[in-house]
Amino acid sequence: MWRNVFYAEINQEVVGALDFKAKVMRLRRVRSLQRRITAYLERTRPSAVVIFADNHEITAAFARLGKSIAGARIVMVEEGTAVYFSFRSVRAGLFRRWLRRVIRIDNPDGYSVGWSPNVDAILVSHPELAHADYLQRRELFRFPPGPYPSRAVAEFLRLTELPIETLTGRDIVLLGQPWVEIGALSVGEESELLKSLDCASLARRVLLKPHPFEPEGKYRFLSNIRVTDEKLRRVPAEIIFEKIRPSVVISVFSSAVVNYCLRYKRPGILLAIAGLPEDVRRFMTEKLPSGATIKIVHNIGELIAAIESALAEGNPAAPEESAPFDAWSRVVRRALALET
Repeated sequence: MWRNVFYAEINQEVVGALDFKAKVMRLRRVRSLQRRITAYLERTRPSAVVIFADNHEITAAFARLGKSIAGARIVMVEEGTAVYFSFRSVRAGLFRRWLRRVIRIDNPDGYSVGWSPNVDAILVSHPELAHADYLQRRELFRFPPGPYPSRAVAEFLRLTELPIETLTGRDIVLLGQPWVEIGALSVGEESELLKSLDCASLARRVLLKPHPFEPEGKYRFLSNIRVTDEKLRRVPAEIIFEKIRPSVVISVFSSAVVNYCLRYKRPGILLAIAGLPEDVRRFMTEKLPSGATIKIVHNIGELIAAIESALAEGNPAAPEESAPFDAWSRVVRRALALET
């Protein structure tokens, strides 16, 4: 099946405000890409189109045009924390919605992930945590438990041609998030947190993996925490986990932390700091499964104490074996309607 898979990385934009000229140029690029997608689908006629989000204008176009041009099955694979919340929590302003409809931009309302009526099936790890608006009435497929199969990870690296460096000596992984860029946290709140962690005695064990949507060079001020190579900013966090199996993972809020804890049975720490949106804080404190290896903290003092506690306890003896590759393959093939 891998020989018939083509991978396209659509969006390398960082999150942040654009001036008027940049917004106009961006919309022109989107319209140009819509035409290229149309030509591509007319030429290739794929049986299935797999997307990781339906809110970006280009992936939304792939979903709509894949169905209308090729009659393809549209499959969406869970992407980030958006799985846990309603797509209606985000919506563009009135003028922007009108303009995007006039020039025929997909997802004109600017909704978050889960809005598209063109998605036929979804693949998720924890459907019990997914929001009803994300699930809708789509055909649901659940990934097997346990770590992702190493064979699939190797194939992903081959497809993406992303280099993975040897990451040694760092067993605490901190995942960056673009909370500042989207206006949910202030620069001061984030920098104070990071500087405090950078001064801690365990800082030289910390590897910081920036989010793909964070600007390049954002963490240059850190001296003891190691930041991954900029090329690895694009790599899914799960690839880092597969390579080094960290003792503990940390983030303000990240679905990758949740998945790591539940799949690998390793400890993770989420920061429910005051500046976060209320629905995010509520999900972290009320909806994460009881008994999970996830610790919720509220400030830098609690964070340091939780890290030290997790390291002192050591890694639990729970099995880390992946489900058989055939089990993963069957789920994916069923989602793609390649078998019943």
